[in-house]
Amino acid sequence: MSQKATNEEILRSYAEHKSVWKAAKALGMCGQSVHERLVKLGANTPQNVFTDADDALMLDEYHAYRDAGKLQELADRMCRDKTTICGRARTLGLTDYSHPRPYLSVWKDKPRGEARAWLQRFKTSGKSVTEFCADEGIDDLGFSRTMAAYFTAEYDAAVEANYPNGTPYYVGRKLEYEVRDELSALGYSALRSPRSRTPIDVMATRPGSLLFIQCKNSGYMGVSEWNIFVDACVHAGATPILALRGDDGMPSYMEILGRKDGSRRRQPWTRYTPEPTPPRLARCMRDIVDVADAGRYDDPVTRNSNDLE
Repeated sequence: MSQKATNEEILRSYAEHKSVWKAAKALGMCGQSVHERLVKLGANTPQNVFTDADDALMLDEYHAYRDAGKLQELADRMCRDKTTICGRARTLGLTDYSHPRPYLSVWKDKPRGEARAWLQRFKTSGKSVTEFCADEGIDDLGFSRTMAAYFTAEYDAAVEANYPNGTPYYVGRKLEYEVRDELSALGYSALRSPRSRTPIDVMATRPGSLLFIQCKNSGYMGVSEWNIFVDACVHAGATPILALRGDDGMPSYMEILGRKDGSRRRQPWTRYTPEPTPPRLARCMRDIVDVADAGRYDDPVTRNSNDLE
């Protein structure tokens, strides 16, 4: 099998970019393949191997890079990824979760208009938050906090849109959207919780019925996750529903009847079929939502808070 790049080309690209992953991108190759070739050529060490010189560099300069919010630059300089650098810093006793983060104030005080421009750049980049911030040379934590504070729903949607198709997250998200849309078509008011920040993936409600739904393509939930979800439903007075991918490829629903005890007994659930809302009632619910939306946007104070431009 012919190689995509010669050893000389790999060495030249690595010397130019000072990063395995950037060199791989420039060569149109997989980062792991470039790393393995460089190790064989003696030009790079395995990611998890640190020499005495590497440790000395970490001890001398880790705090300076950390306090500036530029650990990615240190990782690039040492030809490793940021996670590996942070792990080694922890081993060396350099980490302190309570340390000041002066670089965050740059984003904390960012004007809304400037933050909006950064959001638009992120949207059109097609990159993950980590990739985007690394390429732009900005702090990913400060960026994420500012975007979430100013444009919560819009930022969540942008983050999700930039997830590559075929990833486990994308596959799970697809089921959540299908469940939300199917229940909406049945007359429920259905909302999806973005990026799984709660035990509930989809909440669906109509007069006299409140459903909390967890979406799992395989239908499997561990004991802890199952019980946390059940407890949340009991506390809110909601019916706990597990949505899974049926044999026909469509969403299928199971009502959870109780907590798991960790035994090998059958899961406490039973088949559930969402009932359609009577058309007249569904129309009334839609009218209520439309009126509420109209009132929200007619209020000048609320209109500003929703950042309508």
